[in-house]
Amino acid sequence: DAQDDAKISAPFNYGAFDFQPLPNSPVFNASYWAVTPVIEFELADQELDLRNYPNPFSDYTNIELSLTEKSFVKIQVYNISGKMVSEIYNGDLYKGTHKFEFNADGMPNGLYFTKVLADNKSQTLKMLLNK
Repeated sequence: DAQDDAKISAPFNYGAFDFQPLPNSPVFNASYWAVTPVIEFELADQELDLRNYPNPFSDYTNIELSLTEKSFVKIQVYNISGKMVSEIYNGDLYKGTHKFEFNADGMPNGLYFTKVLADNKSQTLKMLLNK
């Protein structure tokens, strides 16, 4: 299988991801890599340009939102039970890219959801806290 061919330590171990190549991995051979083109696409009307990193995260993650116009924005984090555990932002934001930090200090490991509402648009991100 592909995992064995690439000789990657443990890419599918959900308890502890490890993408580090083993010493004899062909990944270290530059000819193994292929250049791929960047594909640009337009966002649908109801989508936001939203991402978070790192994910999975251990203590904090950055939530980045890009707006094409001034908008009223709410950023809320929910646990797997649907309970809101944090409201990161609630107010107007100008056009551009905005970065927010979600600090999960004292929260249990598990799946969290960031819900972003910007005027009539909304999007939800899945985030995995794994300390």
